[in-house]
Amino acid sequence: MPGVPNRMHRSRDPVLENGWRHRRRPVNRNVSPQMMFDTTSSKNRDVMDYLGHVDDCSPEEVTNPHMTLGTHPDLVERLWDQLTVQLPTNCCWVVGKRPVLMRKDTGVVFGIAIGTVFYALRLPESYRIALDNAKRRLVERWADEQGIEDEARERYFAGQLARCPVGPDWTSGRWLSEEIEMCRHAYDWAG
Repeated sequence: MPGVPNRMHRSRDPVLENGWRHRRRPVNRNVSPQMMFDTTSSKNRDVMDYLGHVDDCSPEEVTNPHMTLGTHPDLVERLWDQLTVQLPTNCCWVVGKRPVLMRKDTGVVFGIAIGTVFYALRLPESYRIALDNAKRRLVERWADEQGIEDEARERYFAGQLARCPVGPDWTSGRWLSEEIEMCRHAYDWAG
């Protein structure tokens, strides 16, 4: 019917389909080639192994990136909008069709969000331990508030404080205020 959009047909735009632009290089001509995910860096090995594929692009190349990256929009907002307030430059990027924080001068990913409950930062050991301790205090408070004791408490702790699945240098986030400062340390370590 004329004037009525047909939602069943594929996009006629060869570049844009299902919200994704299908080209390797950014559309924005102001984006330099060095602002690409570095597949040769050993610092990115865990991310590549975890995601299984490493196509990358700028968020501007994705239609509605907060809603179309296979990640809950609250996690995308936490990763891209809240944790990054102390960073010296915009580090939002997309790798493997997932929102990440990437240091664009090195191409090293230092933050990632996936699914509905998971975001993480890649940190040096001392900062990772400090953030894990802050998470432990939070989980202990939650367990106390819920009256969880003994074996059930240990199972609860094991579930809440499980190791980050991305890799040994990564720690999962818990919406802690300390994570903003830790994001800056993750950025520095990605240099």
